[in-house]
Amino acid sequence: SQPLKFSSHSKQIRCISICPFRDRLVASVAEDGILVIRDTKLGNSTEPRFSLKLADIPSAVCWESDAKLIVGLRNGCVERITIGNRTPDVLI
Repeated sequence: SQPLKFSSHSKQIRCISICPFRDRLVASVAEDGILVIRDTKLGNSTEPRFSLKLADIPSAVCWESDAKLIVGLRNGCVERITIGNRTPDVLI
């Protein structure tokens, strides 16, 4: 098997997180300000399952469920992202 490549990012990756609910899903955030979700079963040849330009540079990402993520931003905000929804919920 080949290693998964996160070529969807144009700058350094800040954090990755494997979904504990569906271990084939991997989220990454990078200094380009983008959240990318990849399905490892689809390999490197496909587009990300989901991507979203965030309001600021992200610092961390973790899974809340198999469809929701929590992202910490450099500006101190914390957002909840629902896969498929382009509008985050601001938590802090």
